[in-house]
Amino acid sequence: MFNLDVYSYTRLITHSANLKEIYLNASTDQLMVLACVYNTIWTYSISEITSNVSQVDRVWTILPLLYTVIPAFDLAYKTYLEAPPSIPLTSILYSTVNQRALLLLTLQLIWSARLTFNTARRGLMAFASEDYRWPIVRGKLNWWQFKLLNLFFVAIAQNILHLITGIPALIIAKTPQYDVNRNDYLIFGLGVANITAEFIADNQQYAYQSWKRASSTKIASEKDLLTPKEKKLYADGFNSSGLFAISRHPNFAFEQLNWWIWSLLVVLGTKLDAVDLLSVFISPLSMSLLFEASTRLTESISLSKYPSYNEYRNYVAMFIPQFTLLKKIFNKLILILSLSTRTYFQPDEYFQSLEVAHWMRYGFGYLTWEWENRIRSVVYPAIYAVGYTLGDWANIPVQVTPKILNALFAAIQDIALIAFMRREYGNEKAMSYLTKSLVVISLAAAIRPTNVLIWIPLAADLLIRRTVNRLSALMLAVGVGLFALISVVSLDSMVYGSFTITPVRFIQSNIINSVSHFYGTSSALYYVTQAWPILLNTSIVYTYKAVVDMRTPTEKALRNTLIFVTGVYTLIAHKEWRFIQPLLPIAMALTASRMNLSKKTVKWLAVGVIPALYLLTTHMRGQVQVSEWVGEVSGVRSVGFYMPCHSTPWQSHIHRPDLTLYAVQCEPGGYNEEDVFYASPVEFMRKRHLEDVVIVFEALLIDYRDLHAELLKQYEVTLSLFNTVLHEDSRRRAHRGAQAQRQANVRNISKSIAKSQGLTAHRTGRLAVAGATSMLLVLAYYSHNADTIRLDTPNTPTKPILAGVLQDLESHFSKDSDTGVKFPNEVASVHDSGALKLLGLGVRTVSFLSIRVYSLGIYTEESAHSALSAVENVKEKLTRTASQDSDMVGEKLMERLITSPYTFAVRIVPVRNTDFGHLRDGFVRAVQARMKTSQLGAEESQQVNESLQTFKSFFPPSKVPKGDELTLTKTRSGDLALSYKGDTLGRLDSKSEGVKFISTQLLLAYFADKNPISPKAKASVINRL
Repeated sequence: MFNLDVYSYTRLITHSANLKEIYLNASTDQLMVLACVYNTIWTYSISEITSNVSQVDRVWTILPLLYTVIPAFDLAYKTYLEAPPSIPLTSILYSTVNQRALLLLTLQLIWSARLTFNTARRGLMAFASEDYRWPIVRGKLNWWQFKLLNLFFVAIAQNILHLITGIPALIIAKTPQYDVNRNDYLIFGLGVANITAEFIADNQQYAYQSWKRASSTKIASEKDLLTPKEKKLYADGFNSSGLFAISRHPNFAFEQLNWWIWSLLVVLGTKLDAVDLLSVFISPLSMSLLFEASTRLTESISLSKYPSYNEYRNYVAMFIPQFTLLKKIFNKLILILSLSTRTYFQPDEYFQSLEVAHWMRYGFGYLTWEWENRIRSVVYPAIYAVGYTLGDWANIPVQVTPKILNALFAAIQDIALIAFMRREYGNEKAMSYLTKSLVVISLAAAIRPTNVLIWIPLAADLLIRRTVNRLSALMLAVGVGLFALISVVSLDSMVYGSFTITPVRFIQSNIINSVSHFYGTSSALYYVTQAWPILLNTSIVYTYKAVVDMRTPTEKALRNTLIFVTGVYTLIAHKEWRFIQPLLPIAMALTASRMNLSKKTVKWLAVGVIPALYLLTTHMRGQVQVSEWVGEVSGVRSVGFYMPCHSTPWQSHIHRPDLTLYAVQCEPGGYNEEDVFYASPVEFMRKRHLEDVVIVFEALLIDYRDLHAELLKQYEVTLSLFNTVLHEDSRRRAHRGAQAQRQANVRNISKSIAKSQGLTAHRTGRLAVAGATSMLLVLAYYSHNADTIRLDTPNTPTKPILAGVLQDLESHFSKDSDTGVKFPNEVASVHDSGALKLLGLGVRTVSFLSIRVYSLGIYTEESAHSALSAVENVKEKLTRTASQDSDMVGEKLMERLITSPYTFAVRIVPVRNTDFGHLRDGFVRAVQARMKTSQLGAEESQQVNESLQTFKSFFPPSKVPKGDELTLTKTRSGDLALSYKGDTLGRLDSKSEGVKFISTQLLLAYFADKNPISPKAKASVINRL
């Protein structure tokens, strides 16, 4: 990295006539080393002459800047010195200075300005000033020991550290670079934010020291005019407020972080080999070690000066804002537990958060009915969507990012809980925490409106006990609440694409309309006898003791909160123990207050670790593992999950847009596919075009032997996963006897798979497990000849009898890559004679979430297709927008074709359960939007509106299950026909000008120059020409 050959420097100096030649002949790294030697000599000499060793401290604010400027501008200045005078300096700078180096230099300029300002106002820039620590160190050493310290550490070592800070800039100058991109600007923004935080910490420390030393503070202390908080700060002698309440040295922490951020800027933007990559981190690592050592010296001085500093050190960390060493270890344990969690809890942990976030970030996945009906706020999944973005930037696997976020949330909750337990209560404290509490309450209510229940008894207690001014508290609550509501409504409305108040829709759907009853009901004693014991584990005995024995008003308020919220949820028929999980920190606080941590107590609590570890690592783990396996398997195009709905994570763990995925659905208030499936699984699966891979619970094959036999004609078991020992859902259970009976067969199937050729799956698992266990089975379709499959001996299958048939069938269909829906390439025209050819296909999406509503295929006659293809440069013309009426491009070109006597049809296949009303309203809005841009007279507008009313009457008030077909047809004569599953629902006669307008504009809406109904369908038409 640096040239340390002494002979090369001797030769450089002796063969150069003057300083200019030395500069021109020296390499960049040699210039940096020479500058370091020079700085070492003069700082050491002056420190010895003046007996003041703070010379390096004074230039600390600018030397790192110097070692960045040299490599950043060395080439530019050398070029300028040797270039003809006619070439301006600006041109040379533009062509020779790297933009990433300028970003790094800008960060260091901001850093230098901050440090210089802070050093100057503390008086350390004065020539005679010396850091307060050096006299203390001098007093502890012999004179010769301090001389050696000054030479080797203060002068030589610190100047070498300054030299090392230039390594990132040197690597930028010497190593090929990627173009500056958004990552660089993100890191730059992070660097600016970090320096700003460091400046805030500096100001807080300076303000405290100034206040402590002020004569007015001394007088106020003597006259007992200080508040309790100020008395403590003044008596302690050190700052423990602001950022110093969570870190003993926040400015030092931010200072170290600067060096790591600057190195990160280089790592992500430079094409580095292994040696250079390691050398980048020499600088931040060295600085961290220096600060670790110097901070310990500072700490030892503080301990000797301030008696209460040791207590402060016990619960506030040196750098990282955590409370104690135990807390640090515990937070690391939280992260480890979060990352090691491989089990399934219940559907909402995925389908109300991660799956939505995955959709928001990547644009594919699955959204449940709650999001279609807009009863959930996007606030919570948006947090994970941001996490996915940061995870992609840091190259973290998509399955790991949410676990890291959850570990962070858990750590924050624990820190807040400890702060709550330690907090002193009083008038001053109560008001200072109220605003922060209201912000947290608003966020909790946005995520789930029923969270408001927790805060009702706490707010009542606050007002009844008059620990705050009632009017001020109410006004503050109303202000924060309105701001939060407006923010949530604005965000949700923007994402959903229309005005939406999700809290109202949530309460109306789940509580007023009792939609939640669809997912089951429980007895009134559920929370007392089941939910709380599950949450509190073995500590529940102390919780009940705390509830009975209340000692303080605060504990009574917490107890009332537990009783109130539990009581309200008891009145709701649908019960889940996760509903009361937000109460767990309150229960833990009360529980801890009644614990005497004797050995007996610890042993009793330790018993609870066993079920906790089982739930964390074992219970329902197969439901997660199978999704991860699907995400890794190769050579597969489609996968079907035939099991109770939402049994496995979806794209948040699979993350495969190339796969066509299917799962049994169960949406309340409509067609319940799950009930139909379990009523007759064999009949259900016979009607489907089954996927390459089928995934089932073993219970399905045990309960339906005929299905077992049917599947084994086409599939083989390629993977079996242990799921759980016992399961409350009988559809996910298994029997010992059934497993023993099937064990030999599965082993032989495994042998057959091992000897087969060209198989899709890659692993075979065991099936027989002692005891009653639940298994997940993966069956892969290999198109085996049913006559050649034998379960008793290994066998290599012959050529599959279905392969040719399937291949021929595939050639007659085109598949929408976004949804997997297949459209025939040719269909018979129902309303006109002849066949219609597929012109293009795509998907209709709505809102910011790009929620997929339906797939569509656009059909027309062969002659229309030929007429369009015959247009010169047709693809280019269809992508253009007409600038004047005479231009026959884009939408106008399609309008000329659509208004010609050709038949056009749009076949629509919903990709989620919907109803005719939703589809009807979409068509009507499309026509009305076209009316606004068309120059219609009053009479024409009336005709269109009358025809629209007739058109709307064609749609029955019923559901449209996903996968059903709805077809809009514009006939040769201009009639508009609507049919559903082959049956005509209605037909508008083209004798009315209004009908002609509707039939034409509905089709044109798919080819609009701006905001077509389906941009992908329009692009597909163009690409297929």
